[in-house]
Amino acid sequence: MKQLVEMAYAMRGVIETGDVERLGQMLHDAFEAKKRMNPHIAEHTPIEAMLDAARDAGASGGKICGAGGGGYLLIACTPDVRAAVRSSLESMGGQFAPFDFDRDGVRALRADRVWTPTAT
Repeated sequence: MKQLVEMAYAMRGVIETGDVERLGQMLHDAFEAKKRMNPHIAEHTPIEAMLDAARDAGASGGKICGAGGGGYLLIACTPDVRAAVRSSLESMGGQFAPFDFDRDGVRALRADRVWTPTAT
């Protein structure tokens, strides 16, 4: 867990510099760290298959955001592979939500509401 906290601060710096490739690798590393804490979070699930497909299509990485059994996938890719990544994920039933980074983290935006994660 400590590693994930440290990675979050490092990711902020990478986001601020705009280094998508490095961000993707860090997202992948965070996903792998989460899997080490709980292998069942994505093992043999559509989430794991979608992350693999995104990377195969050119994404530099991604991770689960929100609930492990649902929630969102945050995928990092450069503009030149975005269409291929999107097409690959859509072929698997993936849907896309606009999002933004703010001081509180990543927020998924919808036309009818702004989703904000709640602390528990």
